[in-house]
Amino acid sequence: MEIIKPRIIVDGPPSYEKMLSKIESAGRICYQSEPKGDPEKFIRGIINSGHTSVIEHEFLSFKIICSRGVTHELVRHRIASYSQESQRYVNYEKKNGVQFIDPIQFSKPTKESAILFNIWSEACLYSEQTYDHMIKLGAKPQEARLVLNNSCKTQIEMTLDLRSLQNFFKLRCAKDADAPMKEIAIPMLKYCQDKYPVFFSDIKYDTDFEKDYIPDWKTYISEHNYD
Repeated sequence: MEIIKPRIIVDGPPSYEKMLSKIESAGRICYQSEPKGDPEKFIRGIINSGHTSVIEHEFLSFKIICSRGVTHELVRHRIASYSQESQRYVNYEKKNGVQFIDPIQFSKPTKESAILFNIWSEACLYSEQTYDHMIKLGAKPQEARLVLNNSCKTQIEMTLDLRSLQNFFKLRCAKDADAPMKEIAIPMLKYCQDKYPVFFSDIKYDTDFEKDYIPDWKTYISEHNYD
């Protein structure tokens, strides 16, 4: 058994300049106006007016390594595209064991958190042992997976247009969002605010959670470029 941290890979991120150019071009079709001045100012005006369908013409893709419990929430965002690691076909017994995502809920240095973490890790270890035993007895991966819990590591590719991504951040970075989801969503938002500010700079998030659990969002996220 291996316990790992979640992480995010931004898959082929477009340049900010090209994104601005495309969104401005789409937006000016509506008003039959010519490009002039600062495209950020034009796009900010469109967003502030509520005409956010224009920003659906650009999108971002993320490879997310997280728990299956988190992906159950991710796929609730229906205006998106997903490709997820399949437990039906991946044989973890042949891939050097099952990986589980470290639960951020039990990461505080308290006695109670330590006790809960130990209970959780024992349950994960038992589920892996049971999974391996079933595989060795001839069970198919899709049958043995029934004993794996929601902390089991998975990988999912998520692609959203910018309007849907705004909605995702507003819901999943809020104070009442689930902690493992915020551990994924807040670094994604911080990355987008840093790289694509006009689209995401005004989105609020749980800064207390960031302070307590995510001291450096950049450790969670990286880029994969195809150039």
